[in-house]
Formats: sequence, C-alpha cells, structure tokens
Amino acid sequence: MSSAIQITIKKTMEKNLEDMAANVQFKTIETLSQIYGFNLEDAIKQIGLEINKPEKKITNKTKLNTPSVPLPWCGEVNHDWCCGLRNNGGLQTQCMMSKIDGGKFCKTCQKQSEKEGNNGKPNYGEVNDRTSLAPGVEYAGAKGKKPLKYSVIMAKKGISREEAEREAAKLGWTIPESEFEPVSKKMTKKKKMTTVSDTESDTDSDSDSIKPKKRGRPTKKKVVKNDDAIANIVDNLSANSSSSDDSETEKPKKKEKKVKKEKKEKKEKKVKKEKKEKKELTEEEKLAKKAETNRKRKETREKNKAKKEAEEKASKLEGKELEEKIDQEIKDLDISSDDESVNSSDKSKNDTKEEEDIVECTSDETVVIVINDKSYLMEKGDSEKCLYDKETGECVGTYDDENNTVKPIADIDSDSDDE
Repeated sequence: MSSAIQITIKKTMEKNLEDMAANVQFKTIETLSQIYGFNLEDAIKQIGLEINKPEKKITNKTKLNTPSVPLPWCGEVNHDWCCGLRNNGGLQTQCMMSKIDGGKFCKTCQKQSEKEGNNGKPNYGEVNDRTSLAPGVEYAGAKGKKPLKYSVIMAKKGISREEAEREAAKLGWTIPESEFEPVSKKMTKKKKMTTVSDTESDTDSDSDSIKPKKRGRPTKKKVVKNDDAIANIVDNLSANSSSSDDSETEKPKKKEKKVKKEKKEKKEKKVKKEKKEKKELTEEEKLAKKAETNRKRKETREKNKAKKEAEEKASKLEGKELEEKIDQEIKDLDISSDDESVNSSDKSKNDTKEEEDIVECTSDETVVIVINDKSYLMEKGDSEKCLYDKETGECVGTYDDENNTVKPIADIDSDSDDE
C-alpha cells in the first residue's frame, strides 16, 4: 500500500522557492555566456525562461516634523503623529511615531492598547485624555504619577528657554509660562513605625517621637556579670592610684636629676671657656713651670719629714719626763721598790673616794701600750695586766689584749662581786 504525503506551503514560501530556482538557472546561463561568448538575453528568450528579478521596495514615507528637544504639553495635537501618550522623560506628551495604516496608534502604542487592563489605550493613555480636560484643571497623570514641570527637564538636560521656544515655534506651539516656573525640592524622610510591647513603660508608649532604625546589622551587646564589672572597676581605680603615687614620687627625683644636669652643663661650659682663654705656652715657659712645680714638691717633702722627726722627739721626751715624775712620787710616798702596792678603795654612798694604786716601776720593768692613740704603762709579768696613766700614774684598768681595749676598774669590781 502506498501512502501519499501532502505538504501545505504558504504562498509566500512557494513564491520564494520559485524565485530561488529561477535565480539558479539565470546564474548558470550567465556563466556559460561568459565562457562561450554568446548573448545572455538571446539565450534566455530562446529557452523561454521567465526570471523575475527582485525589485527594491521604495517606500515613500513622509518625514515627520519632530522637535530636536523634548517639549512639554502645549495643548496642541499633531495629527501626523500617533495619538497615544508617551512618558517622554516624565512630561507625558504625545507620541511622535507615525501611525499604522488605517489606525490611530503606532505599532508600540497599538501593542500596549491590546493588553488586558489598559481599556484599549496605551500605558500612559491617549491624547484625548489631556485635551478633554476643562481649562485650569491639571492632568492627574497615568499610573498615579503627575507630569513633571518642564523647568525640571530643562535643568536636567541643559535646555535653554530660547532653544525650547524656537523648537515649539517650528510646530506652531506656544509653551505655557507655568512650565518655566522653578520647582523647589522638598526633602521628605519616611518615618518607620516601630511596634511597642505591652511591657514597656507608659512614657515610652505615649512619646510622639519615634527613633528611626539604623542601617546595617545591630551591634552585639556584651553581657557582663556584676562581680566581673566590680572587679574591673576596682582594678582600674587601683591602677590609677598607683600611677598617681608613682608620678608624685618621680617628681622630686626628676627635679634632682634636672639640677644635677644643669650643674654638670655649667661646669663643662666653664672648663671649655677656661681652655679657650688659656694661651699656648712656649717651651721656655713650660720648662719654668715644670721647675717651679718640682721645687714646691721638694719643699712639701722636706716639711713633712721635719714634722715627723719633731713628733718622734716629742713622744720620746714625754716618756722620759713621765718616768721621772713617777719615780719622784714614789720617793715622796716612801714606797719601796719591791712589788708593793697600796690599795685603798673605801666607797660611800654620799662621798666617793678612790684609792690609787701607784707602782714603782723602772723603764726596764714597764711596757708602753698604745690604745686609741693614747699611751699607757704596764708592768712586765703582771698577771692582772694593770694599765697606768702616763701623766698621773694612776691605775685606770686592766688591759684586754684580745680586743686591744682598757677594762675599767668598775667593771673589774663588779666581776669580783659576782664571783
């Protein structure tokens, strides 16, 4: 069984296919005429081909007279233009496109009028919406937006009044004076309403001022315990107090340092000044100065030597005189040269008398002991180690050879009483 396939082609497509086939034939004959040198038109006539060359479509559309700058609504309608309204930068004026054949709108406005909800009108309405208004009544505008004043568009696009009036005159229009009035911008801020909870105080709920919320994410609040907060405050206070104490103690130290520094600087300046004032000495002056210093040193050495010798002689004389005096006192008291000693020590509470131990000693039997730059005499072989004053010959105490000190008689008596 054979099945027939039917294909339906539109007339426009059929015509295009025929033209394509005719063009292929024409190009083939044209190429052969160039190769073999025969006439192209005669060959087409002999074959009987009908080639329809595509003709260029010539549109005799009349150029519409349109302004070079946007113009406001002047109450006039151009019948060559589309009857719809366009936004036109916020002016909401007549569309300047050409109409479709037999229609009152252009292609764009026609599509907008066919949309549901537009009631057969473009998005911004049609010309009759503005012309039908009574004089003195302002156009409310489409989509709830009023048309802008022309002065705003002039400032935005840099259009001068002369230029606008010149373009309007070409169309035979007159721009209303109200369109050139300046518009003062009003800065309005939208207040954001905040909900108030029932737990808030009455004063907060009754307050008329509502604080607007800040943009961005809210900052995280740190929750600090009371104990930690108190500890931090105490630490800060203690740190401040310690720093103040340190500063108070440092003040006098700083002053002392400053005074020392000033003194040092003055001294250095003085030394520098003296060095500058000093003149350079010649070699003769240097030698003379050196000889003078040597002479002074020699004199001081001789003086010191003589002084030392005099002191030694004086000490020797003192020792001899003391010995002679002691011998004389022993003779006067008729005390023998034997090892006898006179001890009388009767003490009373009201009268205090001390008996003195005087010993007859020769120079061969005594020893000179110096304690704290003072000379004392002591008998050789004395077990008690009694010390005698050189001048008076009195026994002042005993000699403590370990500490090189004099042990007074009172201390000796107390020791004996304890025993």
